[in-house]
Amino acid sequence: MKGNDTATMKLEKIDPEGSVLFLGSGFSVEATNIWGEHLPTGRGLREIFARIIGVDPNDYDLQTLADEVSADPHSDLYDLLYKIFTVKGLTNDQQEILKLPWLRVYTTNYDDAVEYAYSLKRRPISSFSYNDGKPRQLLKSSIIHLHGAIRTTTPKNVTDQLVLTEEAYVRQHFERSPWYDEFVRDIRFSTACFFVGYSLSDYHISALLLQDSSLRDRTFFITKKPDTIFTNRVKKYGHVLPVGISGFKDLCASLPRLNRLENPYDLKSFRYIDPFKDKKTLAPPTPIEVLNLVTYGTFNERRCMSSLPRPTYVAPRQELAKSGSDLLRQARTLLVHSRLGNGKSVFLSILAHKLSELQFKCFWCREVSPTLGQDARAISSVKNVVIIFDSYNVAIDVIDVIASDIPDAKFVIAIRTAVQEVRLHEIQKRVPRPCERVNLNGLDQSERKNFLELLDTAGVVARDLPKEIARCNDIREIVLSIYKNEKVREKLELELAPLYQDKAVRSIIITSHLLKWIGQEGNAAFLRVVTGKDAYAEAARFKEVAAEMFLFGDDDLKVHSAVFSEFLIENVFKAEHVIETIYFILVEAVSRKWERRYQTIISSLMKVSTLKRF
Repeated sequence: MKGNDTATMKLEKIDPEGSVLFLGSGFSVEATNIWGEHLPTGRGLREIFARIIGVDPNDYDLQTLADEVSADPHSDLYDLLYKIFTVKGLTNDQQEILKLPWLRVYTTNYDDAVEYAYSLKRRPISSFSYNDGKPRQLLKSSIIHLHGAIRTTTPKNVTDQLVLTEEAYVRQHFERSPWYDEFVRDIRFSTACFFVGYSLSDYHISALLLQDSSLRDRTFFITKKPDTIFTNRVKKYGHVLPVGISGFKDLCASLPRLNRLENPYDLKSFRYIDPFKDKKTLAPPTPIEVLNLVTYGTFNERRCMSSLPRPTYVAPRQELAKSGSDLLRQARTLLVHSRLGNGKSVFLSILAHKLSELQFKCFWCREVSPTLGQDARAISSVKNVVIIFDSYNVAIDVIDVIASDIPDAKFVIAIRTAVQEVRLHEIQKRVPRPCERVNLNGLDQSERKNFLELLDTAGVVARDLPKEIARCNDIREIVLSIYKNEKVREKLELELAPLYQDKAVRSIIITSHLLKWIGQEGNAAFLRVVTGKDAYAEAARFKEVAAEMFLFGDDDLKVHSAVFSEFLIENVFKAEHVIETIYFILVEAVSRKWERRYQTIISSLMKVSTLKRF
């Protein structure tokens, strides 16, 4: 396997259950249709159309030729395509690959090769075309046809149903479809993604991918033979394995399977919190780190954990942490609630540290993952599990599955006080009981003292700040009082200027902070469809400055602080830019309104009280 040794080394194990299979026309060419012929590639289909109407296939694109065949009174485009793309036979290599329990199968092919393979094994078929509605929950190994499927085509809709202008479709249709959200989520949480049957002529497919190193290391293009130009084009998105379909089948058969039970502390859906990892090796937090925390909200969980319970990075709020841990000993669920900007996210780390001291094993669950069930079963063997959610919506979406698979698990859920009051009935119905609460609103004297010492360390204690902190009723008021500090405001405006002047980055910044302000996160797919840009790649151009505003994860951007977001929206961003961004967010959210998070986005941004602020 010369030329692909490096890529093969990255495939030490294979995990179909956690991997995405993406099929191009090169995968289906060896299949047999009901005419008894092999299936054509896109080029082959163009030649068939050109032959029917008597023109040179090089003179016209596929869509133009299809339109001409459809208009020809002596031709039946639907019947022709039905016979070409209805499969009656597969090679052994194809069957061996398709019999594996892939997490999801995406395809740009019109044919029903995957459905046919499932039927041979009497597997349930869950198949969708790009214009089908997306169900609330997809079955494992579901098939998604990005360019249409022959099974949903009729004589009347044939030219509309099958997308023949591939590159335009990727940019204008699929990318704006709810299926793209699903695709990006699948890619982010997958162990690997395999593109099979693509060549340089299919380079447009790379437009679906996000430029990120963590995704690149688990994305593989299976090609028929070495192709230097194709490799150069896709190397920023993934690795090329020129082993062909047969070689890929052999790899799937020979490589050992990933066993999640071997290491339940290294999963996609849950991130283990180890508060003692850097306890003895890291130096104490610096004044700059504290300054960035109190101004930008740049919170570093590892630095927090290594400093606790000392008040050198955050106010440790040990009384509240003890109260929460005591309540959780008897309860199944603990709700941690506060008003906007009163430190829920920071407190969850403080509480995780306290629970870990008491021998609990704490895991973050921050998003709805397609591998959730598998990962939940993997940690079911771990004793004293606590699952921590920093999003109420995520918790409600997945808590039933986790509670069923890990019957002894306990849960900690962060929620805004106002949401808790509005969703009281839902909480009583859906959250595992018994349920207790910890209220983070308010400050005691020791917490005020800790905050003042931290601000003094950061060098932002103005002459009148101690008196102002004494009057503050909660963390939010302290943070807002810091923004009134002239030096702090000058620092913010100076450092934000280059980001705000760049139109693409400005759009990403405003979108992200609007979503954070209303209690949501801007996932990669949604940010891309709203702004038209790869948010991670654009922000990375200014990473030194952008890192103050965003947490650059493995493959996503997160906004640090909801209070900082509110401050920027009301004091820095121009009203016309904010209103314009709200419009674009709402347009895309409405097209996804069956999902809980988008319902929340719509209801929050369409409030009259929200719009009156600009």
